[in-house]
Amino acid sequence: MSTRIVVICIAVAVLLGFLLWPRSPERTPPEQAEVPAFEEQEQAEPPRYPVPERTESVESRPQSDDEGDQAPELPPLDESDPAVVEALTENLGENLVERWLVADRVVERAVVLVNSLDGSAIPLRLRPLRPTDEEPIVDESGDEQLAWSPANADRYTPQVDALLSIEPDRAAELYQRHYPLFQEAWSALGENEPYFNDRLVEVLDRLIDTPEVELPVPVEPYEGHYRFADETLEEQSWGQKALIRTGPDNARRIREWLREFREAVTATEDS
Repeated sequence: MSTRIVVICIAVAVLLGFLLWPRSPERTPPEQAEVPAFEEQEQAEPPRYPVPERTESVESRPQSDDEGDQAPELPPLDESDPAVVEALTENLGENLVERWLVADRVVERAVVLVNSLDGSAIPLRLRPLRPTDEEPIVDESGDEQLAWSPANADRYTPQVDALLSIEPDRAAELYQRHYPLFQEAWSALGENEPYFNDRLVEVLDRLIDTPEVELPVPVEPYEGHYRFADETLEEQSWGQKALIRTGPDNARRIREWLREFREAVTATEDS
């Protein structure tokens, strides 16, 4: 399949979204219109973390039986959903995809998700995943103090294992090869940062810098969900807070994977 490889890049974003999915809903900003398309901004300055260009075109290379695996031709962004969903199903399994994935504008939603992880939670309808109906496990002590239970961490382990099964270097290679889809989706958002790869690195740095927190950690009810009682933790980005909820062992493994992935996506051809 011509898009089988590109799906791993999207799978990374989707898996991160699942890993960082709160077990109770985050309070999101007021509802807003669907993500609008803006005119592309002038790109006056070069990117801080340039993506190596792939100079060899599909047309210039001889065809082979496994051509699609080596150099897939990218579909147009607005026509990519069917192939992406099919490829996600092949790579992640039908049950996972049918249960969680919103099969509409998958690449665009993945980009919006990445952009949000170092800030506030985005509305549910803009995320690439369906909400979970699974309630969080909250322990209550004798003094009526509530705490996020360590038992929650076990729920995340299968998804952590799925993410870690993708080698960071390989994921980075495929991401760079298929960067035009991500950049096109990013440009449509009209953000001040002109390059998606630069924005991705910013988000990775924030997630990698997530403090290590042992569970249980005190929480308190707030507007239909639980928030951290410690103001310092509650002030973290929604991606960081959700990472903390996965438990210290899972969070440590994820941060290490993200660190290696960041190193790979910022490496230059000369490095």
